[in-house]
Amino acid sequence: MRIAHVLPYFSPAYEYGGIVSTHEILCKGLARLGHQVEVFATNACPGGSTNVPLYSAVQRDGVTVRYFPRVWGERFFYAPSLCDTLSKRAGEFDIFHSAGVWTYAPLACSRAAAKARVPYVLSPCGMLSPWCMNQSRVKKRIYMLLFAQRHLQNAAAIHCTSEREQSEVSRRRIGPPTFIVPNPIELEEFQSLPERGHLRQALGIPRNAAVILFLSRLHRKKGLDLSLRAFAKLCRGRGTEQIRFIIAGPAEQGYDNCVRQLVRGLGIGPFVHMIGMVRGQVRLQAFADSDIFILNSFQDNFGNSVAEAMACGLPVVISEKVDIAEIVRRNSCGIVVRQDVDDIFQALQCLILSRHLRREMRQRAKQTAMSEFSSVVVASKMARAYQAILAGSVTQTML
Repeated sequence: MRIAHVLPYFSPAYEYGGIVSTHEILCKGLARLGHQVEVFATNACPGGSTNVPLYSAVQRDGVTVRYFPRVWGERFFYAPSLCDTLSKRAGEFDIFHSAGVWTYAPLACSRAAAKARVPYVLSPCGMLSPWCMNQSRVKKRIYMLLFAQRHLQNAAAIHCTSEREQSEVSRRRIGPPTFIVPNPIELEEFQSLPERGHLRQALGIPRNAAVILFLSRLHRKKGLDLSLRAFAKLCRGRGTEQIRFIIAGPAEQGYDNCVRQLVRGLGIGPFVHMIGMVRGQVRLQAFADSDIFILNSFQDNFGNSVAEAMACGLPVVISEKVDIAEIVRRNSCGIVVRQDVDDIFQALQCLILSRHLRREMRQRAKQTAMSEFSSVVVASKMARAYQAILAGSVTQTML
């Protein structure tokens, strides 16, 4: 198949979160299966532009990528040249795939696809969840009426990453059929972790301490305040040399300052380590030196960082609002909690006290990641969904 992915931003703008890495891995997986994949995206990155060639084809692991200048819109990513190119070339592709709801990319994609009578798939990426819809509610309602409703209704199908998201989309009665394919991760990246201990040594963490890792964007919706309050309660019940908390990830809207104030207020400053955004070997080292992964989001579409932690063999403590929760619960890879400090505290205490339980969950987490989230497995499911759309027989591709 000839497949076009139309995105508001792309690699190397990883600071924007999951859309970049998810679609990069998916496109690579599709290319490995022999499909012709081309990505159209803006050159945006937080606060500016990425240093990439514009308009011309860039080859990335078998995927052709074309970047277009963002003219304005820190959040809308308006790029008229992207729309012009899509309109001229739409007929070259069998199917289009776009991501998000509130940016220019899906709007440009739907217009070009409709003009060329080419089907397109839309991945809402959790943006139609009740939590997201309640943020800037008035603006979203206006935009939905003026633009988004049309490009959602004209999609050949809507791609959801979980049963929860599928249910949320279905309740909105948008019209197109939905199907489920989980997000992929690059398993090869996590198969050989660095030797344990280097980050602990750099941060002054005792070798035998149980380390809890938060690795995600620092944003209020991630529930980090609840996790830290539970950790503070944990500290009061045992020698603080036995436990530490590492916070890794880029700050958003100055939320890192709120986190620092909370840490000071809870009196846990010496036992919490904020290390900022981590990439490459440092990111792998953070996984290698940790014992438990934690993410207590108020809303999280899928939860890529949770899947990565599982691939590294970490038992996870996540809220029921993280959409990967059903997979974690079904495969006993961790503990799914309510967004309640006491509930989170009990889960952390249970895992810290039982090395045996952590060891069992480590093995199940790795096995689940291999069977559910590998790029080849996910790309194969997505390719089958594309083929079903082209054949006019969309079926649910279940997790």
